[in-house]
Amino acid sequence: MRQRHGYWHTTTSWRGRFPSWVDPPSSRLVDKRINHARSGTPGGRGIILRLISVANQQSEPKRSRDVALLWLIYGCALHLREAVDMRVPELIDSERGRIGIPQRAKNCIDWFPMPPATQRALFIWMYLRGSLPGPLFMRLDRAVAADAQSSSPSLTVDGIRCLLATLARRAHVAHWPLDLRRMAISEALVASGGDWEAVDHFARVRSRKSDQDPVMRSASDADVGRLLAP
Repeated sequence: MRQRHGYWHTTTSWRGRFPSWVDPPSSRLVDKRINHARSGTPGGRGIILRLISVANQQSEPKRSRDVALLWLIYGCALHLREAVDMRVPELIDSERGRIGIPQRAKNCIDWFPMPPATQRALFIWMYLRGSLPGPLFMRLDRAVAADAQSSSPSLTVDGIRCLLATLARRAHVAHWPLDLRRMAISEALVASGGDWEAVDHFARVRSRKSDQDPVMRSASDADVGRLLAP
């Protein structure tokens, strides 16, 4: 044990820092999220439904694109960069209802199932988008349409942040910055009763049991996803 900045720390995990009478962080986080939901303040699912309601008021094809983007980030707990890097057809398996996440360290693609609501929204957008190879989520602003020399038709991370900020402002959502991935993980933790193992697999956090059977892992991801986007 060592002292740093006036606090005592240990080189072991968090379990070594808390006496036996203190609840572990997982249970305290679950209790906090449950109490937050009971207080009447909308949680992750309440916020995503408000954003989708505002997105549905737009005209096509922007409406379908934004709804699919929201459901994909939230329903699959994607990083914004992962949503930007989604490409057709390399990372979209429409027949099996799953998406691929490239693992650059392993030089491979890991496939993860999409929950039903995410599948429906994504298939509507892909019908309007067409089957041309390229980025899944394209920019639809007037500047791109007028610029025939644009070399990057894909949405960018900053573009998604601006899109989320606009929808949040119209939906009167005060939570900012709006981290849909973190909301999805927190909501999945509550919905699963604090099942950290299942939520880790769902959010692709592989700090534990990274050698688990991929078939079993995919089944767990699908179960958790259905809790968020039935």
